[in-house]
Amino acid sequence: MNIHMTNKNRGLFEQEKADDFMTQRFKWVHQNDLLNETLKLFQGSIDVLLVINDNNDYIGILTERMILRSGVSYKDTKVGELVSFAPRINADTSIQEAARLMLEYDVMNLPVFDDADLVGVVDSEKLLSTVAKKKFGKKKILHIMSEDTIIAGPKDKISWILRVFRDSHISRVPVVDDGFIVGIVTLHDILYKLIFPQNIDTFAVFLNENESMLDTYVEHIMSYPVFTSNVHSGIKEVIDQMVDYQVSGIIVVDDQNQLMGMVTKRDILEQLYDEKSGFTYPHIQINTKIKDINRKELFDYIYDFIKKYEKKLGIVSANIYMNEHKKKLDGKHLTYTRCRIRSDYGRFAVSSEGWGHYDSVRNAMFNLEKQINKKLSLEMRLKQKLKNQFMDYVELESLS
Repeated sequence: MNIHMTNKNRGLFEQEKADDFMTQRFKWVHQNDLLNETLKLFQGSIDVLLVINDNNDYIGILTERMILRSGVSYKDTKVGELVSFAPRINADTSIQEAARLMLEYDVMNLPVFDDADLVGVVDSEKLLSTVAKKKFGKKKILHIMSEDTIIAGPKDKISWILRVFRDSHISRVPVVDDGFIVGIVTLHDILYKLIFPQNIDTFAVFLNENESMLDTYVEHIMSYPVFTSNVHSGIKEVIDQMVDYQVSGIIVVDDQNQLMGMVTKRDILEQLYDEKSGFTYPHIQINTKIKDINRKELFDYIYDFIKKYEKKLGIVSANIYMNEHKKKLDGKHLTYTRCRIRSDYGRFAVSSEGWGHYDSVRNAMFNLEKQINKKLSLEMRLKQKLKNQFMDYVELESLS
């Protein structure tokens, strides 16, 4: 495969280092601490907890979002059961390298160490606020938003929403009625309007003992007004909204207030890292918390797929997100894969599941191939239609 290089943004972020945008909004916890006590630490200005083991070694991070989305009992579960690995960086780590690590390890916080000493934490909010002040912040969200947005209707039930959240690994869905956005339903809405008021501390109890609640209509718990941004807005405006409203995603609308898509922190981080100077293409990044994954095997498979369509796709940037379900078959976890492709030929987004990492990625590539071939087929039919129209015109001219 031909390898494409780009240096179009050399120097754009070279002066920005972790030391310039790290914060002190963290606390230490032990892996054996219980979650119900740990949750109280997030009151105030704490964004992330850094977890240590019995040897006082750093082993990972824990956020309030991770706890709330876990579905476990806070009274009986220890921190160590939910801890998520986040790689160490140092004060000289570049802003784009920090973005890459956040994507690759599927975390929004990175600890900054000076040898064995923790000196701060880099979080996605501060990182994005920093780049928003640069030329990068003037780019239009039209070019980075996700267009494959799942929507709900006011009469959809919470049981369906929870399945969507689980299967698609998202935490928010716009509510649309007659083409217009009438609200948004989030995991936060379900937790704080349905589950917590009933003194339920685990999803398992909620799902097993509250069937009537699962039949609740979306319209009864959705949030409104909805924070939206016009499709022609710049990245800086969207980042400012995320910071002001403390949300990780903004709905994108057109001039008639019709839904166009959604832009999230991950969308912006992807774009930020894609603009790193000296890139080799195709750029393939596998982003997951799965520990025993064979990244090389999956990378090679995706690389070979892109090579197959190289002439049509041109320069390609691919972000692969993967999560494991607890369910197993023949020792392999049911695995969810979401693939986002940006290329000269356009943007594609697919998802799939499979038993094991390889099958899940293979299924995603199969879905991607169908999308590409569908676009090719539509183009061919359009060309044939135009050709036929031209021939009809020529024939009429010859008869006149």
